Amino acid sequence: MAFAVSANAEINVADSIIESQEPTVSLGYTEVNKADINSAIVTLSADELTDVTTCDLGTMLQGKVAGVQVINPSGQPGTAAEISIRGVNSMISGTSPIYVVDGVIGGLFNPNDVESVSILKDAGAIGIYGAATGVIVVTTKQGKRNSKPRVSLNGRVGGSQPLFGNCRMMDSKELYDFYQSLYPAAVFSSYYSQSLQDENYNWRDVFYGNGLLQNYNVSVSGGSNKADYYASLDYYKQDGTFINTGYDRISGRLNLNAEIVKWLDLKVNTYFN
Repeated sequence: MAFAVSANAEINVADSIIESQEPTVSLGYTEVNKADINSAIVTLSADELTDVTTCDLGTMLQGKVAGVQVINPSGQPGTAAEISIRGVNSMISGTSPIYVVDGVIGGLFNPNDVESVSILKDAGAIGIYGAATGVIVVTTKQGKRNSKPRVSLNGRVGGSQPLFGNCRMMDSKELYDFYQSLYPAAVFSSYYSQSLQDENYNWRDVFYGNGLLQNYNVSVSGGSNKADYYASLDYYKQDGTFINTGYDRISGRLNLNAEIVKWLDLKVNTYFN
């Protein structure tokens, strides 16, 4: 079980803030205008990520960002994909990038709660975080001030099936003849009875089968003139194509931003998994 909570207070030194209408990118612990960035940064929105039903952000990024290599090391449900940004930079150190979630290094998140993802691919990542392997900055969804409560429900159901390539299983007669060609006749007959030629058993059908994938998510967001909130609850279940394998997860998030007094804002981000 994983659990993460982060909270910070911000003091507003100005009575009014001029909001820019230009696209912004989460960079380090703040946001800057996209037009002001000269380093190699790629930003993806939630709509660009959630076209694939998965519990792993790496799988969502696969094939969508130049210079980002995503490898699935295992078919085990729930296994995180291995991500390398612009290749392997070291023979002895790790290749995984650093995750920064809402300003918290190593923070946890559910892919359905992601608002945008920014990938820092060059020396800018080293200068900000000291990360030669790159940085993935995740911004989760937030509520909006002076807005009515908005409830969102979505569910996805899918399936998976094992792939064996273009090959056919031998029947018992073919397998018997194959082994017979490897042994001297006297030795083979002492080990294998001719009755084995009539006993067919498909082990592949016994150990493998189709898997069912389910993902259900409910969220509510809104805000008053002095506070905004976003809360979500997510259920993800994936059955593996290999017998007795699967992945089951329940996760939730609460993002709360409140103005305590005119010069003090409180932000609380809570996530459980």
